[in-house]
Amino acid sequence: MASDRDQAAADRDHLASDRDKSQAAVDERVDNRDHAAADREDAAADRVAAAHDRDLAKAELRHAQVDQLTGAFGRDLGIVMLEREINRARHGNGRLVLAYVDVDGLKQVNDRQGHAAGDVLLRDVVGAIREHLRSYDPIVRIGGDEFVCALADSTPEEARRRWEEMRVTIDKAQPKASISVGFAALAAEDTLEQLMARADKALYEVKQTRHPRSPDESLVQMDRR
Repeated sequence: MASDRDQAAADRDHLASDRDKSQAAVDERVDNRDHAAADREDAAADRVAAAHDRDLAKAELRHAQVDQLTGAFGRDLGIVMLEREINRARHGNGRLVLAYVDVDGLKQVNDRQGHAAGDVLLRDVVGAIREHLRSYDPIVRIGGDEFVCALADSTPEEARRRWEEMRVTIDKAQPKASISVGFAALAAEDTLEQLMARADKALYEVKQTRHPRSPDESLVQMDRR
């Protein structure tokens, strides 16, 4: 009888040990699930943080490459945007006009009225141009008083009409402003450099061939290629 009781007690001890082991295994699985869930949450948080960092870096890069005075693209980023517009035109109807804009007399405004007045002039000019372009048409500040604009899906005649509308807006903000512009239409073989060079040449011809005129008269010249 004592032997049977001892055996029963031993069996109970084994069962208790097995239950303890089973519970420990369950606890370990729960812990593992909790750790895995925590790891997934950490990974998700890392992905969110990484995406935020990427967006912040892009925003900082864009901010660094946008002219803070006028809001136009800086030269480096602007060249990329102009190339993109040319590629889009070539995959579409092939129509694109490049406008090379010069704000005449900016140095004289700076010298006579101060740089603050020159800054206002530049902002007003770019604001007027932007008002008459679509939101995705890039405006690029090439130099201190020079800008290049891409007029997508346009012909030279349409560009001329649009510029005349811009001129009216500029005149309202800056009645004494003198703005010159040369236009060049995209040709099948054009690189961006060639297109810009032709628009720049058209602008140069405007400035070389014009006769003395009132300071508030804007000038337009087309590249007829």
